[in-house]
Amino acid sequence: MVPIAEIERYFSRGFRAQWYGLDVGVDPHGPDDVTIYYARDPSEAAARGMIGNQYDGFHLEVPFSELQDIVVWEEERALWARDLLHPWPAGADLPRVGLLALLRGREFFAGIHPHNPIVHLLMSATDLDAFSDPAEISRDKPRSAAPRATVARRSVDRLFTRRMDATWNGTPVGVRPHDPRGVTIYYDADPTVHMVPGMAGSRDTEIYNYVTLPELRDIRITEKDIPLWHPELEAQPR
Repeated sequence: MVPIAEIERYFSRGFRAQWYGLDVGVDPHGPDDVTIYYARDPSEAAARGMIGNQYDGFHLEVPFSELQDIVVWEEERALWARDLLHPWPAGADLPRVGLLALLRGREFFAGIHPHNPIVHLLMSATDLDAFSDPAEISRDKPRSAAPRATVARRSVDRLFTRRMDATWNGTPVGVRPHDPRGVTIYYDADPTVHMVPGMAGSRDTEIYNYVTLPELRDIRITEKDIPLWHPELEAQPR
């Protein structure tokens, strides 16, 4: 362990190349052989004898001499930048992200169906005091520790989605907060980005990573309202 102030540079380095016309990631592990990685067309991978699956990606050990157009890339990691060592925003709680409902001055994670006039509000035990009618409270399973309230959609003050986006090492990512510093970041554009060191998953599941808030830049929050009522619900019981 060394003091952060003594670190001169913190960065990632990786390799990409062409292997018989296929774009692959490269992991050198000896002077003659390398492991190549690929995560696009499963039929292409199978035809070339690669090992793996469409969820975790494919790989194969090949001679170094089979590679062409090798590219070495480096990416600066900004974990230790002085201006990133403070939580965002300073002293404030992270927002809830996802489908949300505002009821009686509080925000709850919500579950809805487009044609159902009922809204399920997910909560912790400390939120139960917002509901005076015991009939509003139910649980997903008997003795479940996760209570929820079932309320009429029209009784909700606001129904909306909230999304949090940021930049992580130059890559645009979505953000799901966990606590004042830890978050999950995810990427849903170019499926090859999961070859970047630190990212996991696949294009068929999710490309993600767990990082700390100080690693993020350009944090942005967007909200989109969902109608509380519309004609398709009029025929439903209230």
